[in-house]
Amino acid sequence: MHPLLRHKHADDDLKSIVSRYKAATGSERKRLKSAIGRIVFILEAMAEDEGFQDRLLIDDKSDENGAVNFRKWIAQHRLGNDLWRVKLWQGPDLVKFRIIYAYQKIDPFNHLAKFHVLAIVDRDKFNYEGEHESDISARIINDYRSL
Repeated sequence: MHPLLRHKHADDDLKSIVSRYKAATGSERKRLKSAIGRIVFILEAMAEDEGFQDRLLIDDKSDENGAVNFRKWIAQHRLGNDLWRVKLWQGPDLVKFRIIYAYQKIDPFNHLAKFHVLAIVDRDKFNYEGEHESDISARIINDYRSL
């Protein structure tokens, strides 16, 4: 199993979502509470579940329940950056956040590598396949390059 490291920016992203939850009311509060639970569950599975980790590098792979989907960040892969995203599903509804992670090979001969969670992004504010580079995209790419 490969170690999973969370970048400080990803931790800050999660703290920001928790702050939004604390300030929210009604259905938005309920939606954010559910999203936070799913995000934390997926982060734990990424770190501790070898079977889950095995799927992190299979493009367009969903888990057996269809609750999550793994996908290359195609625009970045074309540039040689090994960046991926997890899309979270919650019942019939999509959780509007994506977990962006990187795969870093340390020693390919001994199959040593690390996963790095670089961001937890609001899907409505982040177009990871767009032609333009948003502030969040630039942050993620800079964090990736600093690994």
